[in-house]
Amino acid sequence: MMTRRSEKAAPRPDPGVSAVFLWKNRIVCRFALCMPVWAILAWGTPVGAGQITQLRSVFDTPGASLGGITSQGSVAVTISSSRLSGPINTAAGGILSTVYDATGTQAQASFLSFCVDLNHALDPGLNTGDMGTITSNPDTRNLLAAGWVMTNVVAKGAIGNYFAGLSGGPSQAAQNAAVQLAIWKVAYDPGGTDLSSGDLRAVGSGTDFRNAVEIANNIIADWFAKGSPGASAGLIDYAPFTNGVLVPGARTSQDLIYDASTQVSVVPEPSSLVSGLIGVTSLGLVTFWRSRRSVWSFHATARPKSRESVVAPRRAYQGGVEVDKTGRLC
Repeated sequence: MMTRRSEKAAPRPDPGVSAVFLWKNRIVCRFALCMPVWAILAWGTPVGAGQITQLRSVFDTPGASLGGITSQGSVAVTISSSRLSGPINTAAGGILSTVYDATGTQAQASFLSFCVDLNHALDPGLNTGDMGTITSNPDTRNLLAAGWVMTNVVAKGAIGNYFAGLSGGPSQAAQNAAVQLAIWKVAYDPGGTDLSSGDLRAVGSGTDFRNAVEIANNIIADWFAKGSPGASAGLIDYAPFTNGVLVPGARTSQDLIYDASTQVSVVPEPSSLVSGLIGVTSLGLVTFWRSRRSVWSFHATARPKSRESVVAPRRAYQGGVEVDKTGRLC
């Protein structure tokens, strides 16, 4: 019996997104899918040059030391400068700074810091700040010079090299105050050679004050002798936030400097932490979609690779009537 020749099988209805479409438009698809991920990651990036985190900084409080200098012990002093609204009665010494996590719990060991901001008072409460490093002078203060004092005098434990001219061993308070006075002088009045001349001057009384000024003047003289160098150091920039956005130029607490080599991992501020988790989760979803795309493409084409993979007999169409592989009508 003559059998009719089977014709080319009619295409099956497309069950979903075509594999050909995915292949031809793979770049567009990846770009469109990654756009929201990029947006989320950008939203989760900390504001400013450093890492937005929560800190508490307290003056003249025990708990931190570095190179023989401690956070407890200070000397009363009056500072005058043309860059200030008037003479300020303050105290010179170390500051205890502590980083906290998103729950308000202390996250790591406290560290020693010093003031580089004579225009603002220190707020001892829990504040949100930008914790980074000095890479350039952000304003008219010579912060790189202050970084040199922090890095080469404090971090290296070299304070004892500047005791020349003292009648006896200086107290801990005098040593702490000397570092702070030297930092203020080189940051605000880099052209002045000592604390009794130039634009920024210090006035006080007592043995601790005189020893602190003598040590600070020796540090300043060494800085000049070495060519007024600068060095990078850690910088804490306190500033208020509005709905998580840094308000430019505004501060609620004074900026602080610390030794960057002793900085430990910074704990992100809560909003940055949550947004970062969202970004990581989105990247995971993208990876999952890409791994499953090959499976979807297989189902979209439904073309087996071998006879062993055929589960049901292949069907063909002739004149709109289904026939089997031999050409007989089904």
